[in-house]
Amino acid sequence: VIKIDNNRYGIVIVDISGHGSSAAIVMSVISFVVHSVIERVKDTAELVTILNNHIFERLGGEKYATGIFLIYDTKKEVFQYTNAGHCAILVYNKKQDKIIELSKGGAPVGVMENLRYEKETFKFNKGDIVLLETDGVYETMNENDKLFTMERVKQLLLNYKDKRVKEINQYILMDIAKFRGQVHQNDDITLVSLKKEE
Repeated sequence: VIKIDNNRYGIVIVDISGHGSSAAIVMSVISFVVHSVIERVKDTAELVTILNNHIFERLGGEKYATGIFLIYDTKKEVFQYTNAGHCAILVYNKKQDKIIELSKGGAPVGVMENLRYEKETFKFNKGDIVLLETDGVYETMNENDKLFTMERVKQLLLNYKDKRVKEINQYILMDIAKFRGQVHQNDDITLVSLKKEE
């Protein structure tokens, strides 16, 4: 989470391909580029385009990352976002009392030079919740070789919609651990929740 100015905040969640030192290098490049350019880009599409070219230039397509890049404007109460091959943004819409899945997106960053990315927007109203996650959440497997699934995550977000934002993550993580049982967690899990208080 990056404070851009008095009215705007950047929120970034990424998942790097592979493990070890090479993945750490990709993460350091992403962190450096995002912090360097986020104040001067016109939107998230430009941000991701610049980031993609930086990663490809340095690593030649050998490593890549999926991610969601958002900028929230507190005055306009609007999120803009660009999805680079990442899993969907889940939004609990208070007015409609339902989960909206925002899945439109482009390719992961780093796979090819000069890819075109697009910006999408959505309104953030009172009582709404935004949930960002890595695929380790819904790909968690239990002792019966069953996956946790995105549908289960969506139902949990509905179940915990009245909780405080910190509690939402805690409750979902507890449910994942209970579901997994004694099975080793093979992939990392990251959750980011944002809730607009009423």
